[in-house]
Amino acid sequence: MLSNNKDYLIQNWFSSPVYSAFADEWVEKLTPIIMKQLDSENINKNRFYNGRTTHSTNNNLAELTEFSEFTESLKSHAKIFIDELGYDYEKISENFKPYYFATELNKGSMQERHIHAFQLSGILYIKVPENSAPIQFLDPNHIREYMDWPIKDYENPNTFKTVNYKPSKGSLLLWPSYLYHQVLVHQVNDNRIGLVLNL
Repeated sequence: MLSNNKDYLIQNWFSSPVYSAFADEWVEKLTPIIMKQLDSENINKNRFYNGRTTHSTNNNLAELTEFSEFTESLKSHAKIFIDELGYDYEKISENFKPYYFATELNKGSMQERHIHAFQLSGILYIKVPENSAPIQFLDPNHIREYMDWPIKDYENPNTFKTVNYKPSKGSLLLWPSYLYHQVLVHQVNDNRIGLVLNL
């Protein structure tokens, strides 16, 4: 029988890393460009309820010259992230195919659970009114949807099936593109604007 002095070891072997930083220096620079794109006639209003996006409009914002400096800055964040995780940034970055799109959520807007077909994905929050909808990350171990243990300690991170991140203006998130995420219903009357990032 084991004693109470914990002569055993519990380790988390399969992590789901998410990188967060502040890149608010880019908000002022990119806001006019993003708003021009969202206000253009070539806009997608069908992606989600009561919102607008440049997604699926054949308009990759990463290809605009106005985003070239930002892309280099984003890659520096990606390098820190990938290096810290123990992976080979130089080899991974050879497969980078930058694709950005702008999104505007209004009251009632949401985004269903999804993943991205890239190496890294993320978002830069451009405008975030108070009480904006959080982005929610989901446990990639999908077997837990069908077989899960009863929970006693809801504060223990090992029991989490989802993690909500409350955004703020200028906050930057990056995560492996395989990580499922969604945006809960935006409940406020003011719009939330983000630049969705893929490398």
